[in-house]
Amino acid sequence: MTIEATSPADAKRQMAELPGWAILTISPIHPKVLSLDAAFTLRITLAKVSEGEQMPKPALKTKQYYSWDEVQDWVDSQLEYNHRDVLGTHQGNPEAEHLDFWHWMLDQDDILNGCFISPSWWEPKEGSWQEPIVKMIQELVGEEAMWVEW
Repeated sequence: MTIEATSPADAKRQMAELPGWAILTISPIHPKVLSLDAAFTLRITLAKVSEGEQMPKPALKTKQYYSWDEVQDWVDSQLEYNHRDVLGTHQGNPEAEHLDFWHWMLDQDDILNGCFISPSWWEPKEGSWQEPIVKMIQELVGEEAMWVEW
């Protein structure tokens, strides 16, 4: 069984209405994916537990992912520029506007040191300078996550 909650209080209220069920997983759903006005939504997967029965201990999980550092280096080599200075403002083109893909990413996603991100929902404007970078990243990683740390 799966429920969706817009806050921890909402989840607690819904769980109180479901005696004999225990939480298996909790996953955030990004509001841009669902076009929600809420700050976030939680998808909670439940499992039926018999009276007196204990939930099993959690199992160790393994996740495959791309490293953002490796992805950015590969994209830079393919497009032959530095994603932190796309037009070369600091490399002999001082008149050019400073375009920094990393800062654009920070505006698109909640990126923290030591987190997973997915570019699958990034939507640059058609014909923008970000479009070829995003397209290349999306074609490379698809729906897979990228690990970001600094």
